[in-house]
Amino acid sequence: MPYTVTYSRLRLVTSSSLRERRQIRRNRLYVTVYGIHHQLSECSDEENRSRLYRELQLLQQRLARVRCQLSRVPHAPTNLEISEVTGIPKGTVDSSLYYAKRKLRQQLALQ
Repeated sequence: MPYTVTYSRLRLVTSSSLRERRQIRRNRLYVTVYGIHHQLSECSDEENRSRLYRELQLLQQRLARVRCQLSRVPHAPTNLEISEVTGIPKGTVDSSLYYAKRKLRQQLALQ
């Protein structure tokens, strides 16, 4: 049982830090796109407008790729993955996690 908890924590930390990095990248792109939209609304020079428009298109493509990458980051390992890594049967992992979650719910209800 302790192996499951350790593996879960390691995988969750890795996944969440990757998720956080991609969320930060996505948020930066959102801010940049917003800034370019603002510049486009104030720009009257046709040459600068076309440059900003091309830049905006490239940023929107990058933003779409980051969104796609972000959607692929796993939130947590599956019970099957935990059983394969730890060498514990899947049924044991299932029941152990069930009882751990139930105990956690009870502890949270007491607070």
